[in-house]
Amino acid sequence: MIGEAVPLVLLPRYSSFVGENTFTTAALRVSDYAKAHVSFWRGPLKSGSFQAEFQVSHDGQTWDTVTTVTTVDTRDEYSLTLKERWLRMEIQISGGNGPAITCWCTGLLEKRIAD
Repeated sequence: MIGEAVPLVLLPRYSSFVGENTFTTAALRVSDYAKAHVSFWRGPLKSGSFQAEFQVSHDGQTWDTVTTVTTVDTRDEYSLTLKERWLRMEIQISGGNGPAITCWCTGLLEKRIAD
């Protein structure tokens, strides 16, 4: 049985990241949800390197990576099993001369159903 689906926006359309840095979304409390089904679009990278991570945490202090994405100029679908309390994304761009990328990540959270 699948639980109720609730809309999710991790990165609004079209979020741009410029300069060598690590960018982190706000942590979302997901303890009431069993899964996240997301669509993650990345545009072309203007120089440098790119890495995105879906991260989870029990306490909001120590973060574990669930999925790492390094491809650019594409869109992929991800299903994340949620067992921890918090979910966030981290975008890292580095190197090159003025690295920049535009992304968005939206989807649905699947409500947890009690057994």
